[in-house]
Amino acid sequence: MLSGKYLICTFKKGRAFPHFLKPTEPNLELAEALASLFKECLGLTREAAETELKEAVEGNPKVVEGMIKILLDHALFERPDLNQPEERRAQLFDLSAQYWAQEASRQPRLEGHRDKIVAKGQWVGPQEGQEATNWLFGDLPSNQVMTGFDSLTGLELLHRFNLEQVQGLLLKARRLTLTTQGAQNFGQLMQMMKFFGLLFSASEKGPQLILTIDGPGAVLENPKSYGLELANFFPAVLLLEGPWLLEAEIANADRAGAFVFLLDHQHGYHSPYPKRQSWAQDRLEMVVNRFNQQYASPYKAQASSLLHRLKHNRYLLPDIEITGHGPNKIQVQFLRYLKEDKVRWLMEIKDQLPPHYYFMVKGSRAKETDLLKAMGGRLRLYASEITAPMLKSLLE
Repeated sequence: MLSGKYLICTFKKGRAFPHFLKPTEPNLELAEALASLFKECLGLTREAAETELKEAVEGNPKVVEGMIKILLDHALFERPDLNQPEERRAQLFDLSAQYWAQEASRQPRLEGHRDKIVAKGQWVGPQEGQEATNWLFGDLPSNQVMTGFDSLTGLELLHRFNLEQVQGLLLKARRLTLTTQGAQNFGQLMQMMKFFGLLFSASEKGPQLILTIDGPGAVLENPKSYGLELANFFPAVLLLEGPWLLEAEIANADRAGAFVFLLDHQHGYHSPYPKRQSWAQDRLEMVVNRFNQQYASPYKAQASSLLHRLKHNRYLLPDIEITGHGPNKIQVQFLRYLKEDKVRWLMEIKDQLPPHYYFMVKGSRAKETDLLKAMGGRLRLYASEITAPMLKSLLE
């Protein structure tokens, strides 16, 4: 997505306005030219392809750079088939340091040093051109060779540019507020919250559902990863039935205060996501499949679509349901993060949990002793990954 130097945003009167390209003839011509030229870059290194595209078209430099980044992000690159350039480079740098500290001081001539350093390593390699670059730096991304790409039309590239400008902006979000209505949107949003692992609170105002979603700054661990999930949530919002309103509070390190990005269902953005009825996670399906492969009937695990309403507009969204020999069915909800608000939430809802309802989160028992004791067995920790025996033990 287009963040950092690729983000083009105007901050004015408390509002944030990410750059938006209308599908006018000049903008489409630029996008189509880049998309077409990109197809001719097959076989070039990433650095060479980027340079060639920049030199071939004219336009707003930041827009051109952003579109080029999108094209490169949709390409497949492979490093040259060379043996251990990392080790060769490290050894060469060590030899160079030794050479300049010892022998070079006794040789006033400016030329010939490179050959002497290489000779010390007793290597036989190319001396110039791209082969020499690959010989020493073939593992670096800039020298990797493009071997394939996802073909984008000019219009698709333009739509993707607009979308990724918003996604880059949302990486700076303190919080998002999404107001919508309708039972279908409600169910879809609950699945999306679970799919993207977002931290949220919900309230209802008449027919309206109001979701307040935490930004990356609210997460104690892996805020960058959480920010990417939040940004990836934006194209899913575009699939909701209207009316809806998205309000994002944006932090700007260069200016005091916060700015607001507003968007409603009458937008000009296009989502690359297909319409879908279910937002089940691939990794969740892997956990379910692993359990069912390891344990035969009557044991069975399946993804859950249940939703439990608690007091004060709180909700439980179990990820999986597991049945065994007895009449009991357990429900398990996986937590991605433990932060102060989440711990406080667990303490407030622990007495409202349905029977046989469990939470699982990655963590250390030594660090969470008090929390585990307070949850009375309803919270389980795992060290690296969720295993089938671990889930089965909840039935016993």
